[in-house]
Amino acid sequence: MMDHTSSCIRAESVGRLAITLGSDDFGFELARLMDASIGADHVMCLAYTERQGLQCVLNSGSVRGPWGQSLMELYMQKYFRLDPNLEVVITPRELFQPSVLAFDPRRLPSAQYRSIFWSRSPFSDKCSLMFSDGLISLYCNFYRTTQRVSFTDDDRQHVYVLGSLVSGMLLAHYRLLDVSPQPLGAEVQAQSVQEAAALSPREKVVLSLILVGQTNEAIALDQGVSINTIKTYRKRLYRKLGVSTLNELHARYGRSVEVLKPRRPHAIRLNS
Repeated sequence: MMDHTSSCIRAESVGRLAITLGSDDFGFELARLMDASIGADHVMCLAYTERQGLQCVLNSGSVRGPWGQSLMELYMQKYFRLDPNLEVVITPRELFQPSVLAFDPRRLPSAQYRSIFWSRSPFSDKCSLMFSDGLISLYCNFYRTTQRVSFTDDDRQHVYVLGSLVSGMLLAHYRLLDVSPQPLGAEVQAQSVQEAAALSPREKVVLSLILVGQTNEAIALDQGVSINTIKTYRKRLYRKLGVSTLNELHARYGRSVEVLKPRRPHAIRLNS
């Protein structure tokens, strides 16, 4: 049970959040609230709509300077394609209750992705909150740095309890922002989506790595297989997608989000 001091801190933090809605200070106040609640050092939040695509809503916390900004820029420019939670973010759905997603770096489909965003970054663990109002999907990541231990089940339960409050505040904040969509697009022809659905999970990963600019040699090293194996996957996915050159592939899928939907992650539905 939360003590009186914690309740006062929460009430004060919620008040500051409300006052800063729509301003640059909102991210800082949300990071303070989550630090006091679960010991999260940093907060990054993305929003997805069919009309505007994937957008960065906020990126705030203790990780300042090149790391915090560069990681978000790298993610938005190309590595979003390899995020195993992407399917949940961009899949249209009716209103659903906030959910907390399990995270395991070993599930990331790319060794390069694991290295850049976890082995070499200041982050040691994250806890993800997902929410949709039917039109806007929110994907909010709460991070701990290498100086802190991993999130516990109690921490995730706490995030779930706070889910409705945090999601409601983020939706209100998003609607007050003038956020420009990132240059990765949201429009995908139905035929292209159907073609991509025919790819195997490994072929989708290889496609993702091709589209972020990796060579056959780099993909083979990343996936721990031979170059000939990657060449086989590449020929097979080219045939399934009806393309014969890299230029044709980029022309059709270079700005696509939905074509790269990875497998659906395990969602933790915690009891309040």
